[in-house]
Amino acid sequence: MGKRPYSTPQLTQCNAISFSLPSEPTSEVDEASLSRMRRLYLVNLRSDITIVAARFRVSGATGFGDWHTVSELLSESRHASQYSTARWILLGYVLVDVEVECQLEIYDRVGVGGVTPTRKFSIPVSLRYGLAVLNGPTLRSD
Repeated sequence: MGKRPYSTPQLTQCNAISFSLPSEPTSEVDEASLSRMRRLYLVNLRSDITIVAARFRVSGATGFGDWHTVSELLSESRHASQYSTARWILLGYVLVDVEVECQLEIYDRVGVGGVTPTRKFSIPVSLRYGLAVLNGPTLRSD
C-alpha cells in the first residue's frame, strides 16, 4: 500500500467564541489586594542558563510556595540597550514593601538542572515593577 501524497490542511469551518465577564463585580478588597502587587522581571545575561520556574517565600514564612513556570518576554518588545541580547523573564507578582526570597529552577546547555536562590528583596510601593539581573548563578541540587 503506497503513501498518500501530503496535502496542506485548510480551514473549512470557524466558530467564533466569546466569553462574558463575571456578573459579580470585584470587591474593593480584591482591587486593594491587586494594587499591592507588582510584577517582578529578571534580566538573564547568561546565555548558557535557561530559567524554567520560580517560587517565592515571604520573610518570616517557614517554606517556599509552589513552583510556577515563568514567561519570557518577546525580544521585539524590548528597547535597544546594553541588555538587548539578554532574555527578559516575568517571574511573577509579589507584594510591595514586603521582603521576599525567590528560588529559580534553571538548566544549563546540556540539560543539567538545579536550583539557585536569590538575595532577599522588596519592591517599594512607588515602583511599577521590580527588576533583577542574573549574571552568575551557582547550581545546587534541590
